[in-house]
Amino acid sequence: MSGWIVRPAVVLLLSTVIGAGQERSGALHVTLDETTCRDIDQVVALYVTTLSLPSGGKTVSNEVAGSASPGPECAWSLAGLRPGNYEVWFQRNGKQVGSRSVAILPGRAAAIRFDADTVVSGAVIFNGEPFQGVTITFTQRAGASRQTATSVTDAAGMYQVTLPSDGPYTVEFSRDRTIVLGQAREGHATIGNNRTDWLLEGGTIRVMPVGWDHKASGLRLIERKGARAGIFGVGVYADAEHLPLTLTGLGYGTYQMRWMDDEKHARVSDEPEVTLDATNRDVSLKLEVTPPQPLGAP
Repeated sequence: MSGWIVRPAVVLLLSTVIGAGQERSGALHVTLDETTCRDIDQVVALYVTTLSLPSGGKTVSNEVAGSASPGPECAWSLAGLRPGNYEVWFQRNGKQVGSRSVAILPGRAAAIRFDADTVVSGAVIFNGEPFQGVTITFTQRAGASRQTATSVTDAAGMYQVTLPSDGPYTVEFSRDRTIVLGQAREGHATIGNNRTDWLLEGGTIRVMPVGWDHKASGLRLIERKGARAGIFGVGVYADAEHLPLTLTGLGYGTYQMRWMDDEKHARVSDEPEVTLDATNRDVSLKLEVTPPQPLGAP
């Protein structure tokens, strides 16, 4: 297997299916208003599983429970669901334009309505250039509940998303095979169309592990010092196809790095610090690594 994956230490993307033996007695009803019914071409329901790790992090897996195109009635129902937490994604041309979170109780039906009352669109620009393929996650609070909506930028850095409601929100950026860290923003949306461009400045860190024998996978951790963004990890497969590790979109600040054994979760390198600012945007460094040992090794 080749490639590498971005894995936040607080939300690691894995593919573990659990709970399959639970009684499938729940149901989900989705309705759309006339505007979103014209714009949305697919609705996807995903079963969400969250597990705590001994290290203090968590693993989150999404399993597709069903999908369909909205019918002429602008509604869709899915029965035979096991109880638990779900996310419902609304997509257009393969891109997610909104999402809703919902809990399914045993023997109960949950209802979700997706309206286009509050729309935010614009561009994401990184160091003056369009930032393509960036997932933007908008988070809003409604009492004790947390609502999210996401969109992915196109080649011109453009995005469009429908929010659950008007009012304040926070926004975070991520991208496959990179880490966009230290760039969180806040905003406020009103009912109707809102134009918001996100002008990001930051840098890139390229890390080459030295002393790694490429015989076992590893986990590269990066932490932004003095920030609440947490610790993020980059998992690297043993073939090392994507070395050096390239971390793009990092906001200005000081970052600490270390190499971990992906199975034992033990540190196997030093912990150098790198500072990015307007005069130091592109940094390359070598990280001395003690080769990760396979399970059962002394």
